[in-house]
Amino acid sequence: MLPLLSMLVLGVYLKLHIHEGTRFRRIAVLAHGIIGRTWPLLAWVQMLFGAIAVGGYCGTEELAQCAAHYSMGCVIYYAAGIEMLTGM
Repeated sequence: MLPLLSMLVLGVYLKLHIHEGTRFRRIAVLAHGIIGRTWPLLAWVQMLFGAIAVGGYCGTEELAQCAAHYSMGCVIYYAAGIEMLTGM
């Protein structure tokens, strides 16, 4: 919820063009960009844990281990895709 609210506040601040050319505005632009770039990763993690919770795949004790195995499996597929695209 914090990233959503911070994107909203920073977006409104930047859209109003207040304090043009100041250091605070440059920091706001940088923070807005960083949060915006991490948004797909945050959404993926949210969907991952939601699917695990709804499906009941992992109990409360095994949740971290289950998520770790899932993410490691995804990394293998991503690495294979990158190798196929780059022709290594």
